[in-house]
Amino acid sequence: MPVSALLAESIQVALHHSNSDSDHGDNFAPAQTSTYVTSSDSPRRQSNAARGRRTSARRREQCRINLARYRLRQDQKVQLLNDTVTKLREEVPLLELQRDRVLFGTKQSVFNVVVEYFDLFRHGVRLGSHVQDTHVQQQQAFLRCVIASDVRLGERQGLNVQWRRYSSYFEDLNFQLEHVDERVKNLVTVSAFMTVTISEATLKHIFPHLMNTELGETLLGRRLVLPCLLCFEWDDASSQVVRLEMTVDFLTPMSRVLNSLSDTAFVLGQALIPLDGSIGKLDTDT
Repeated sequence: MPVSALLAESIQVALHHSNSDSDHGDNFAPAQTSTYVTSSDSPRRQSNAARGRRTSARRREQCRINLARYRLRQDQKVQLLNDTVTKLREEVPLLELQRDRVLFGTKQSVFNVVVEYFDLFRHGVRLGSHVQDTHVQQQQAFLRCVIASDVRLGERQGLNVQWRRYSSYFEDLNFQLEHVDERVKNLVTVSAFMTVTISEATLKHIFPHLMNTELGETLLGRRLVLPCLLCFEWDDASSQVVRLEMTVDFLTPMSRVLNSLSDTAFVLGQALIPLDGSIGKLDTDT
């Protein structure tokens, strides 16, 4: 066989083997891998998810608690600030009065005190007024600064208590200065009028024996003009009123209203009105 023929046959045999190896190689190509979830993986994932939800719930609850605590602290700070502001406002009239007394102490006299007293208490005290009421603050500052702490109007009750009684037991109170007289140095007598209207509270607290009676009905709504006599004793050393006495004449206006001496005697005979200007029971603060 010629050489060229042998060479051609050898090339064909080599090509045949090469194709065979390629076909077999394709059969041994790596197969694609697949991931399978086993039955034991599902409960584990559910447990992890539940644990995550519980953790999130706890975090939300803790955040809610922290926020509530923060708001509480803020509210407490605001309340403390409001209380401080209220207290400072209460002190302003007293401080102003003390400042004026320091600046004008040499000019301060019992006459000035009497005029200021009638100006501040012309309509009694404002019951139920908020502490921030400027007029109420001025009244309290005057009593604390100008009137000695042991001064009383009545046998047992203090001046402030009696003013609260007059203001609550009567209606439409009007306290009017008439005349001031200083016969002795630092001892002033004052004549005045207190005009009031008799109410249910008047009968209950001052004339309880007239409740549900014809006389009581007659007096309800009647206007009384009560003559008053006051005595102020002034102390130069302390620049304060150290004694204050007051008498109120119920007899004259009551007899004019009732126009009967016997009825007047009955009304006033059992009335809770001592001779010292105080009214109401002695064993109560209101």
